[in-house]
Amino acid sequence: MRLLAGGKFLKDDGQTLQNQNVKTSSKVLVLRKPKEAEPVAQLNQDQEQIKLKMQEEENKAKRIKSLRDAAERIASRKDGGTSAYEKYHFDLTDQNGRQFELPEAHRISLIMGMTLHQMGQKEMKNKQHKQALEIFNLADEEFRKLDTKILNMVDNYAFLNVDMVWCMYHISDADLLFSAKQRLALAERCLVNAHGPNLERLVRIKGPIAQERLLYARLHVLQAAVAHLTGQLEQSKILFEECNKEINRLIPNQSYKDALISMGFDRVESERTLRFTGNNLDRSISYMIEQRDKKALQKSESKKHHEKRKQRYRMGKIKNNLELVNADAAIQLQEMFNNEQENEAWTLAVMVEALRECNNNVEQAVVLLTSNRSLLEEKARKFVMSGRVKQVSKIKDLSCMGFHTNVVRFVLLLYSENEAKALEALLEAKHPLHILMATPDVLDDSTATTTTQQQEQIPMDLYDDQVSSRDEDDMSTGSGDSDDDSASSHDDDEEEGEDEIADAFRDNVSSHDLYDSDLKQEREICESFNKM
Repeated sequence: MRLLAGGKFLKDDGQTLQNQNVKTSSKVLVLRKPKEAEPVAQLNQDQEQIKLKMQEEENKAKRIKSLRDAAERIASRKDGGTSAYEKYHFDLTDQNGRQFELPEAHRISLIMGMTLHQMGQKEMKNKQHKQALEIFNLADEEFRKLDTKILNMVDNYAFLNVDMVWCMYHISDADLLFSAKQRLALAERCLVNAHGPNLERLVRIKGPIAQERLLYARLHVLQAAVAHLTGQLEQSKILFEECNKEINRLIPNQSYKDALISMGFDRVESERTLRFTGNNLDRSISYMIEQRDKKALQKSESKKHHEKRKQRYRMGKIKNNLELVNADAAIQLQEMFNNEQENEAWTLAVMVEALRECNNNVEQAVVLLTSNRSLLEEKARKFVMSGRVKQVSKIKDLSCMGFHTNVVRFVLLLYSENEAKALEALLEAKHPLHILMATPDVLDDSTATTTTQQQEQIPMDLYDDQVSSRDEDDMSTGSGDSDDDSASSHDDDEEEGEDEIADAFRDNVSSHDLYDSDLKQEREICESFNKM
């Protein structure tokens, strides 16, 4: 820059302003020197760097949009979705693994908020705090769509706000201080509503053992740091002293940890449990045994849930092709029309056709079953035979016993290729199997005469692959790989976004995992501010 005063440029040669006749009332004009011409090569290099940076920002924006769109697609799939090509879905469960119902709009917003929060935590774990904060902001938008009553029931929104401030702290932008202070206050209010003023609601739900203690430790460290940065030095000093005591209480006792490991418990599991129980050895042992039993029960319940989901896919869609046949209604009708002389699996197949024709209207299905059952049986037979037996060896095994190949294939498809149940059904020969055994050729042209509407049903051979490999996480994702040929029309970009979300949940990047390593980062923050 150059300074102009009294018609002369001021010199920077050791002379004082007084010697250059500059007084208190003098006006000084500040002129910026023109930039010297830069070499062409340097200009080109700078332009290339700008382009690369713009491209990088554009790619980040596209990825975040892709993740949000993928989260919205997955969240919209209630009860596992309506298509075998939809690889993933979420089940909302409480702390005991029980599913709970919400209005559809709130259910989608809550799942999207939790999903985007999970993806942001993945970025946060990789120290990508700016990108994590961008994703957290999208999650925040979804949580804000929820009714206040719902937000008061769960602590997920409090976790999100703490994570957002954690990112703000590492970004070190003074402009974010006011927002950080507001969000910490919001997180504290949410936790009071969800856990109770003295954690009484949390203790009632989870007992004296609470993983959320780690969340409180990080919350209090951030509150102390923000207080210091906003000039509340005395309050900050008191808060940091409390944080140090709190963190020390969460450090596992080494001798207790060694004792648990010698009993056969995992090292990480032992450290976590001692931290959660306040280094109570007896309670830690009881807790870990209880958790193992609880996980076994949840696994059993999860298996039942997936069997039911497989059954829904097996039944296919209703006539308007908008949703799957109501499995519960089909079982209810099966009990109403139960006949000891008729094969149970076949009865269920006929009930499914009735519901399919009546678009899940149970009353209309009952009328159709009593007035035109023969038509429904014909449709059921064709629908069953439209499938494909994957393990051809099972057909050969049962055919060697003297049963006709067509009948064997029909029964295997009816029982989802359960060879033992299929053999039992063939030996009992209840209706309609005794008729089909006498006239097996009637099954030859079933697939060829299948209607277009039936061909649009989910292929039978995809059911088991689609559902069997589901993750067993608390926030669960149903997953599986479909046949390459069948799924070739699926959008690869959409699938990639959904795969990334599923991978994040499989990696179990949960809030508690981020907080329960050894609280090293929290301790470092306390130490750095204590030195100031």
